[in-house]
Amino acid sequence: MTLRKIILLFFCSIFISCSNFEFVYDYPSSIKNLQNKTLLSLAGDDTDIINSYLLSKLRPLSEKTEYDYILIIYSEKNITASIIEKDATASKFNIEYKINYYLKNRKENCTIINRSIKTNSTFDSKSEGYSFGSDLSESEVSTINVHSNIDNFMNDLSILKKDFSCKNET
Repeated sequence: MTLRKIILLFFCSIFISCSNFEFVYDYPSSIKNLQNKTLLSLAGDDTDIINSYLLSKLRPLSEKTEYDYILIIYSEKNITASIIEKDATASKFNIEYKINYYLKNRKENCTIINRSIKTNSTFDSKSEGYSFGSDLSESEVSTINVHSNIDNFMNDLSILKKDFSCKNET
């Protein structure tokens, strides 16, 4: 009988302690207003990376049926050698992404936000005779850089806008 009480007490304490359990990562309410209501238009460099990440964030519409917002994104990628060795080979590269975001409220026909965000990152060149290591390193760093850029935009969006009507323009 006491074992049952102990087990019951254990499960009750677990249930009570987890009653206010909340997910740590949740979309801000302002971003939730954009989900399933946004048409996405992408151009520029690495649009496949941008598209896949935004699909997970915004769940934009794939068809031009009923949408309230249009998010136009143009990305530019610039790779420069940051460290050049004595034998004129580059051992470290800098990747800069400049992504322009333009969010428009279609129903009220106004611009909600127009931002240009730059992010930088570096990667080391792997020169073992094959460029596979360098290509993989560049690809991984580019993906992280683009995700960081989009996260910066989402943070700006959630801080600056509570709703996306034209009445609250900043």
